[in-house]
Amino acid sequence: MTSLSDIQEQKKVYLIEINGSGQNINRLETLGFVPGTEITVLQNAGRGPMVVTIKGSKIALGRGMAHRIQVAETREQQMETRLYAQDSELKRTKQRDVILKVISGLEGHQTTEEIAEAVKKQDASIGMTTVYRTLKIFEEAHLIRALTLEDGITRYELVGGSHAHFICLGCGDIIEFAGKDLHIFEQKIASQHQVRVERSKLEMYGYCSRCNLKKG
Repeated sequence: MTSLSDIQEQKKVYLIEINGSGQNINRLETLGFVPGTEITVLQNAGRGPMVVTIKGSKIALGRGMAHRIQVAETREQQMETRLYAQDSELKRTKQRDVILKVISGLEGHQTTEEIAEAVKKQDASIGMTTVYRTLKIFEEAHLIRALTLEDGITRYELVGGSHAHFICLGCGDIIEFAGKDLHIFEQKIASQHQVRVERSKLEMYGYCSRCNLKKG
């Protein structure tokens, strides 16, 4: 693992964990600093605060706080570190490594069948049962999230902070979005009910711009 404070400017990294506890750590989490989140370093001059972007928001971090944030240079390294750190008894296998590599490159939302097809291109000996079992392990480790929509089909996405989905009732397209407003909403709910939000899932249903045009 590498400290965020050691990352050069204009470099993209992925959050593994934040060391420590307290109000400052909780504040970082409400801003979206959670495992799996992509961070881009904009300014790191060696003195003074660092400036990073996360989920489209520009944030200044004190150097002491940045030093607590542990990151990996690739999504695959981040997921691998999280997976084996959480379960020391989990054995590393060739099949699991292949599936992890495929999963780390996921874009959007993929079904088990789509993931299995991508895995087979890397290693034809890996069957659907192995893929299904491994996806469950990754889900339990909070590396991926299962999303089951109204069509009853389960799709998987990478975990990386809270975000919401708009699902088109016409064509089934899924639009993912996140931003300050979503974090503010979560923070308000947490404050009102004296709870701590670890992650959330918000789904909206309607018609995308293309389907709206077809409907007239």
